[in-house]
Amino acid sequence: MEYYCKKSWQSGHFIGRVKSHDELIENARKLIQDFQNARSEIGDDFPSLVETAIELEELDKSVALVQQEESLRTAAVIREIKGTIRSVHYQSWEAVRVVGKKKKAVEKNGPDAMVPKRYIHSFRPMPKWVIRTKDNLDNAILCAQVGIIGNEKDGFSIRPDKVFEMNEKAKDVLGIHMVLALRLWDEPTCIGGQGTYPDDESKGEGAGQHGTAVEGIDDEKHDAEENSVYDNITLDQARAMAGEVGVQGWTEAARLQPRRIKR
Repeated sequence: MEYYCKKSWQSGHFIGRVKSHDELIENARKLIQDFQNARSEIGDDFPSLVETAIELEELDKSVALVQQEESLRTAAVIREIKGTIRSVHYQSWEAVRVVGKKKKAVEKNGPDAMVPKRYIHSFRPMPKWVIRTKDNLDNAILCAQVGIIGNEKDGFSIRPDKVFEMNEKAKDVLGIHMVLALRLWDEPTCIGGQGTYPDDESKGEGAGQHGTAVEGIDDEKHDAEENSVYDNITLDQARAMAGEVGVQGWTEAARLQPRRIKR
C-alpha cells in the first residue's frame, strides 16, 4: 500500500505547498486515511491505536463538513485544518513505520507474528490529542459568521435563511448549534417593523427572504482576547469588508502558530 504521508517526513510539506484551501483540506483527510489504513494492517495489537482510529473517524467528519461547505472556511477553521495536518501527520508517519516493523516480523516468524511490544510506545496511551484537535476545529466551525452579505459602501447584513441552513448541516455532524444561529434565536430580528422570532418551523421559510443588520463584526470575539477580528469570517468576506487590508489580516489570522513548549 502506498501511503500519502510518506511524501515527506515534515508536516509543513502538506501545508505550505498547497495551492488552494481545497487541496489543504484534502491533505488533512488523506493523512487521516493513512492512519486508518495503517491501523488495518497492524491489527488490534495496541489498544491505543484502536482508540485513536475511532476518534480520528469522528475528526474526519468535521474535516469533511469543511470540505463540503466553503462558507465555513473562516480564518480560524483554516488554521485548525493546518493544526490537524500537523498533528495527524506525525501519528500517521509513526503508524506507517510500525506497519513496516510488522511486515518484517511476519517475514521472519510467519503470518501470525505480532508487532514487537516495544513499539507500543510509538502511540500515545490515550487519543487525547485527537479529541483536542477535533474540539478546536469544531469550535472554529461553530463560530463561523455565515450568511453575511454586502460590501463596505452599502453596508453588511446577515441572511438568516443561510445561517439556519448551515446550522442544520453543522448540527447534523457536530451535534450542537452554531453561535450565530443561537444569537438570532435569542435576539428577535426587526424586519419592516415586525418582529421575527426564528424557530425550528420558521427558519426555512419566513426568515429566508430578508436581511438582518450586522451589529459590529468586532463584537464577535466571544470574549477571547487573542482572537483576530478576521477569525470567524471567510477570505471573501474579509476582502469585501476591508479590501487588501482585510486579505492581509485574514491571511495572518489563518497562519498556523508555532507549538508552545510546555515547561
